[in-house]
Amino acid sequence: MFSRGIDNLAWLEALTPKSSIITDGLGGNFDPEEHDSSSTTWENNITDGGNLYIGNGLELITGADGTYFQFDGTDDFIGNLAETGYSAAVGYNVDLTANNLTFSFWWWASAVSAGEFNRILSIGNVAYTGTGHHGLSMSMDDASDKLSFQTFNDAYGFSVTRTTTDDIGRNMWNHITVVKEGSTSTLRIYVNGKYQQMSITNEGAAYTDTESFGGPAQPIQFGRIKAPGPTPWRYTAGACRIGMILLYNTKALKKSEIMSNYLAKKADYGH
Repeated sequence: MFSRGIDNLAWLEALTPKSSIITDGLGGNFDPEEHDSSSTTWENNITDGGNLYIGNGLELITGADGTYFQFDGTDDFIGNLAETGYSAAVGYNVDLTANNLTFSFWWWASAVSAGEFNRILSIGNVAYTGTGHHGLSMSMDDASDKLSFQTFNDAYGFSVTRTTTDDIGRNMWNHITVVKEGSTSTLRIYVNGKYQQMSITNEGAAYTDTESFGGPAQPIQFGRIKAPGPTPWRYTAGACRIGMILLYNTKALKKSEIMSNYLAKKADYGH
């Protein structure tokens, strides 16, 4: 009787559809398991989709919890080969004027010293003053385990910061998804497939949740943020890690699709 129950369970599992990566609208598919560690170019699994540059000796590690890149907390990054400008010999450009976009990736946040940040993701310059500054960034500071997500555009005079009301935790893998949907640029954040409530603060023009991003398309960065001042590149502190990255150029993933992406790889990241 007991073995029969096991057989029935196996039969049910065989009939259960397996979650898989959503490929509709996918423009960037970067899997560290398929990266050639001798190359500074992280090849896109999508043909003609644009590659990513591995900067300053970022280390590829294969361990008990999978294959991933680990930042040294000093100057490692993933992004574009060119240090200035919007074009890049190697880089993945994102057009923030597109109505629908989705960024999805596995991230391990590490502890940092007082005043330091896990600088996770950025597109553009982190300022809403000056000329031509527009884009977004995501980080975690030393004071909390919450995600902070900033959007900015000097032409419209705003800088809006969203912060998750719940902690996401450190020294563990989390699947983070950012969705930009519709002409009003409504932004949503999901962690491990679950929607995150956000608190909102703004500088400059009044916040209306209808941010308008300017062009041109700019390279996406992981592990560093471009900011004004004598040290324009500011890198992530701590021994952060990054796993699979999925970038959708024209698609705002639905909640069920985000959950499918999470479930498809969660076992690889100890979930």
